[in-house]
Amino acid sequence: MNSYNREYIIKLFWFLFNPLLGLVTSFTKLNSKLSLYYLFAFGLLYGLAFTPNPMYEFDSNYYLNLFESNTLLSLKDVNIDGSGEGRTDAYVEYLIVIVKWFSVNYHLLFFLFALIFGFFAINSVKFLVRNKNFENGSIFCFLLFIFFMLSNPIFNINGVRFWTAAWISVFLALHILVKRNIYMYPLILILPVIHPAFWIMVILVILCSIKGNIYFLIYLYFLSFFLSSVVLPYIVNIYDFLPGTLRYLIDNYSTDESISTFSDTRSNASWFISPFIYIDKYFNQILIIVIIREIKKLRASKNRYLISFVLLLAIFVNLTYEIPSVGVRFNNLLPPLICVLWIQNKKAFKKYDVLIYLIPFILMLKMYEFITYSFAILDPYLYISPVFVFLYHILVN
Repeated sequence: MNSYNREYIIKLFWFLFNPLLGLVTSFTKLNSKLSLYYLFAFGLLYGLAFTPNPMYEFDSNYYLNLFESNTLLSLKDVNIDGSGEGRTDAYVEYLIVIVKWFSVNYHLLFFLFALIFGFFAINSVKFLVRNKNFENGSIFCFLLFIFFMLSNPIFNINGVRFWTAAWISVFLALHILVKRNIYMYPLILILPVIHPAFWIMVILVILCSIKGNIYFLIYLYFLSFFLSSVVLPYIVNIYDFLPGTLRYLIDNYSTDESISTFSDTRSNASWFISPFIYIDKYFNQILIIVIIREIKKLRASKNRYLISFVLLLAIFVNLTYEIPSVGVRFNNLLPPLICVLWIQNKKAFKKYDVLIYLIPFILMLKMYEFITYSFAILDPYLYISPVFVFLYHILVN
């Protein structure tokens, strides 16, 4: 029996017997096709097991109520122009209509969320694990993988529009800027359809595709640390020129009440939680500064466009970090891009390896939240029963 067949049998056994325990078999050989298939399949089961919990103020409760209402019966019922209050959930509404064509089981809606979300997540992480410098069994490489994936974990189908658009953004950015696949350019126009905030990604991808002086971007990057406090008034000034969906975002995210609530949440955090509120941002910035320090070693054409994109995105994050749900969320798009740069230039960053070994500490709160929230919303059949029992429970029972 060859190694592929042996790996296939082991993974199939664990997937059928207990999919959660079987995840361990995938972590031991992350760059194999079977491991990536397993991670994707587990993500689909995670979606099926997703059960909105009214005890938490999660977006998934809104999607469940929307699914169970009788307002979305055909495609013509979908609000695609943000009329009324300026908000459009067209992406979710289309998926609801599709599921309702053949089922009233809301678990299938979250399955579909996970299917699309997981497809782009797995095809993005291939840029990391399929790189020639990625080594199975290496703690260093495993930590890069965790940093990559926990930037936007599968639990985020809870806020499906933004976080699905986030993985699609990463996927398209890597194909356009690393593989130089020009046929991917038109697909970036899908992003604002899923979530209007992603017009910024369309702009950034186009900007970094234009050949320019990377040292000018480095100058702007450092300047952006000091300009975040003056950005909001300029955003308000262009309010009247924006489409309804973007005005809706500004109305919700840039009001005095929203900013005050955002500031109060951070200032009232416990002594243990408080450092982790900022640690995500500043750890990313430290890694970017390392990239800048070694810029002369990274000037190969395969790096230039991706470095430009990372700098542009980091500038946007710095400028909007004080605006609730903008800079903080877009900051989570940086780790996958940084990981790809890091693995591509592993030798150049060798003396900074200690930073990667800090990742378990950096992600401590994020891992705790992911595990806690997952157990709060997942049907327990996912982790206590064989897969066929779980499927029967979800789809038939």
